[in-house]
Amino acid sequence: MFKDDYKAAFSKVTASGETHRRILNMTKEHKKRRSVGGWAGKLLIAAVLVSLLAVSASAAAQNWFVTYFSKESKKPLSQGQVEFVEEHTQDISQKQTCNGYTIELKSVLSDDYNAYVVFGITAPEGVYLDRTVKEGYNPAAPVLWTNGRFIEMQDSGASSTWNMRDDGDGLSNTHNLVYLISSNNAAFQNGKTCEIHFENLIAEYENDAYAAELEEKYGCEPKLGIITEEEAEKLYPRETLAEGNWDFTITFTKSNVPVVELIDEPVDYVLEFDRPNEHVVQNARVTSIMLSPIGAVCTYEAGEDAPNGIGGDIVMKDGTSVYLSGNTVGASGENRSNGMFSVPIALENVDYIQFPDGTKLPMPELPAE
Repeated sequence: MFKDDYKAAFSKVTASGETHRRILNMTKEHKKRRSVGGWAGKLLIAAVLVSLLAVSASAAAQNWFVTYFSKESKKPLSQGQVEFVEEHTQDISQKQTCNGYTIELKSVLSDDYNAYVVFGITAPEGVYLDRTVKEGYNPAAPVLWTNGRFIEMQDSGASSTWNMRDDGDGLSNTHNLVYLISSNNAAFQNGKTCEIHFENLIAEYENDAYAAELEEKYGCEPKLGIITEEEAEKLYPRETLAEGNWDFTITFTKSNVPVVELIDEPVDYVLEFDRPNEHVVQNARVTSIMLSPIGAVCTYEAGEDAPNGIGGDIVMKDGTSVYLSGNTVGASGENRSNGMFSVPIALENVDYIQFPDGTKLPMPELPAE
């Protein structure tokens, strides 16, 4: 689909200032309670209330992450995955409101190189963020964009993708925006910070009626390279919801997730790829693969005309697999490729990594806890 290609083209943001565009129901129970008199009793009650509120807020964010990942994988998380999410979720809750729109930096789940970042968007009442009500448009939730810099960290080598997800509160004017960010230089280590800047909120819709016209015109689904730029703008019209600035800072505190090095010496494999009118077979060498439940960081050597990134499958003990891919810094010599998974994996369930040429790297024995 053209839309997938179109969005993928804007899925990377670097620290050089490149613009990034895309962007619990509590039942009250009344009971008779023994009154606690005096100021000491009041302080005790206040302390208990603060503690309960903190626990409730943390559980809400963590439970949403578990639900999110379960939907991404289309099956319930394992007990190990749930425990990982609950242990490493960092709750933040920074809010800013501008022109009636509130953006909240809710929570983060990260290792040194990769991070899931969750934002909550709250629009004024009567504004629909969970669906499109415009006649002839796709009824799915509009995609939110921003004219601001998404992430700015010096020499971070950061790139990101994002998606919009239901926040679970049943309200039409609220929605969550989930970013998956990768960095090539351990930018998310404990104690490090990153700044996130939103400038204007823009909703992008999909004009289904016009898509049907384009399909009839071209005899196929509208795709990048087929339709014109003007047609693309009409197919995916945008509307500015609010002008303004929203700024946030994350200081990472729970990025010390388990990491395993898969190899203790370089591993050679055969890299095959196509370029215009030629099929290329080239030797490559992997010098390191660091694997965490969130993602992988690989260093490797390949020719300067080799494709960016490194491909392979992380095969689990039950026979299922997760594709290993990532973005690369550098064109020749030693390259670093890192990418993250759409759902955390349990390291104890990994069997081996297999490259396209059949080379297998077995999972080493995990250290005793």
